Amino acid sequence: QNSGGVVTIPRFGALFIWPGSVKFQNLNVMLTRFGSDEKVLLLEKDLKSVDDGPELSPIWTFCQWLFVFVGGSTFVAGSVFLFFPNAPNGADWSALLYTIGSISLLTVDIMEFVTLSDVWIRVNSFCSLVASSFFLVGSIGFFPEVRRMNIIPCAWCFTLGSIIAGASQMWKIYRVSKGRTGRFHIANLIVEGFTELIVGVGVWCFFFGSVMYLIGPHKGPWYFDISVFWTGGSCFFLLAALVLGFRLFVINI
Repeated sequence: QNSGGVVTIPRFGALFIWPGSVKFQNLNVMLTRFGSDEKVLLLEKDLKSVDDGPELSPIWTFCQWLFVFVGGSTFVAGSVFLFFPNAPNGADWSALLYTIGSISLLTVDIMEFVTLSDVWIRVNSFCSLVASSFFLVGSIGFFPEVRRMNIIPCAWCFTLGSIIAGASQMWKIYRVSKGRTGRFHIANLIVEGFTELIVGVGVWCFFFGSVMYLIGPHKGPWYFDISVFWTGGSCFFLLAALVLGFRLFVINI
């Protein structure tokens, strides 16, 4: 690092350097090749940064990751019960685990909405909040007692929630890839957008599985395919939590 706060490294290693002491917050990530030595100007202080609200504390960050991890884990466990519909209390366990997971993911969206001050980030978070609310209502609707009452269109809730969440994730990927400068940088996409991309894949898995659930039947190979989509989507949620944890607590960015 030189006196100007700029780090220069060989260009082939630029995208894979994770300096534990350097936070990517309040940094302008640039990939500008200069000179004949083919080095990359990687990190530069963003002196024109805007106010993004209060600095997030380690406790806030840990709680965010914890709720994402709980959400992904319980979704995976709940989806597994879809493979064993005749298991003792399998439907109840599946609905309960999905409900816990939906509450956890909804909590993450609420945390972001009430904490971050940027208007467009809050709008983006609100879209995710609405989607998670649909997931929560749909999860409650899968309890056998509630389904017998036929008062909650659970599959429609998951379908609508998936559409809103999918659109919200695409917006997040676009937003974080542009960063503070308003210009696309591949480093931003790799560092922050990768987690959002994983979540987005999981969301669209749920969309296709939910549409198939609406079409039916809920038995045989068709139902097995539904289970595969929902379990796959849940695994992507869990993978996103693991990637987020690695980024926050291992490589510290």
